[in-house]
Amino acid sequence: MYALSKSGGFADFTSQSTIAHLTGVKLKQLPIPVPPLALQHEFAQRVQEAREIQSMQAQSAERIDALYQSMLSKAFAGEL
Repeated sequence: MYALSKSGGFADFTSQSTIAHLTGVKLKQLPIPVPPLALQHEFAQRVQEAREIQSMQAQSAERIDALYQSMLSKAFAGEL
């Protein structure tokens, strides 16, 4: 919707005297470009993969922090 607005894609569907208005009737007539379903699935898969990587990185950061805290504790206790 943002891209359509910026590229003038709403020009034939809005009325304007001071502020452009997009009525419900005109909104129903508005052609919305949609990527092919296969491309949508590919994008969803990539997003899922990225989220899995983020989760693994967060878990790794937690393990590193726990190890660091453990080492600090042992260092101050004279155990290292």
